[in-house]
Amino acid sequence: MTVSLSLYQECLDKYQIRPKFLNAYLDLINKNNSDMLNSVEDIHNGQQPLQMHVEFVLTSNLRGISVAETIILEAAKLGRHFQDGRYFDIGTAYAGFCVAFSKLGFEVGGIEIDKAWHALGVQNLIDNGVIATQSDQNVLIQGDFIDPNLDLALLGQFDIVTCNDVIEHVKDPMLAMSRIKEIIKPDGLVFFEIPNAKAINHITADGHYNLFGINLLLHHSAKAYLYQKTSATAYNCGEFYELNYYLNHFRNLGFKVKFLDRHKVCEMAEVPALIHKLSNQFTWYHANELVGIDIFLRNELISKYLTYMADLFRDYEDALSSNSYESFENKYLRSFWSCVLYQD
Repeated sequence: MTVSLSLYQECLDKYQIRPKFLNAYLDLINKNNSDMLNSVEDIHNGQQPLQMHVEFVLTSNLRGISVAETIILEAAKLGRHFQDGRYFDIGTAYAGFCVAFSKLGFEVGGIEIDKAWHALGVQNLIDNGVIATQSDQNVLIQGDFIDPNLDLALLGQFDIVTCNDVIEHVKDPMLAMSRIKEIIKPDGLVFFEIPNAKAINHITADGHYNLFGINLLLHHSAKAYLYQKTSATAYNCGEFYELNYYLNHFRNLGFKVKFLDRHKVCEMAEVPALIHKLSNQFTWYHANELVGIDIFLRNELISKYLTYMADLFRDYEDALSSNSYESFENKYLRSFWSCVLYQD
């Protein structure tokens, strides 16, 4: 084993991550065969995995706590006071959200499509006393939520369901949303957090692959772009949609939607500086990083970027002239859209 006690302590103190989970994760990313790891910074050394991916794993429990506290607070504002109940997470990944809700007294469950992430989630639940052993892993289902063979009636209904940074990976998001309606109690709450592909900061570098402009491309082009930049063959995102696509479907399902004031990257006064940064990034990227890209794909990306910038300038001027900022902020300044869904 190449992990020092200081790294174990850092992960416990800073991230509430315990040694067995950390060891399992390091095995997954082939870091346990490297030189001595004394700090999280040592995990970041090397090209893979990307630093943001490491941080996403390590902050799983902390993000779970943050979202759980947010949901309980929003529930109280709606007159719904959950002291306990049943909780289900769609796309559990490392099960940090299940850990958080378990500590609040909920009976927890979830589903994760990726086998390796599912195994890490099970370990996280064991580390935190949510389940006793690997044989008790039926709390977390390994599978696809939209698989027609998954019998939702066997799951029952839940007081709280979360789908956090997941819907953009689902092949049929409308089907997923409809199936969520089937498992939520009439007085329950659903929490969605959805990446905003067109947020200015997500054009500079997206939240999945850290690539300039990939969010501007449709799935087939984004997959080709990722491969030409990194040789990676697995592009795990589907299509990205506008906010109204989700809001309209939520409402068509009979949900009321409360849009939460979260993840705003800057205020309106700071937008010119953010646009300037994006423009400079494109100039540098065009000169240094697009040279090796297939000419047709390169021209497509440039065209998409120019269209995006034209829309951005027009919408910014419209927001300033009308003194109405909400639509602009939701379209360009929120890196994620957070919504609580409920029924009367």
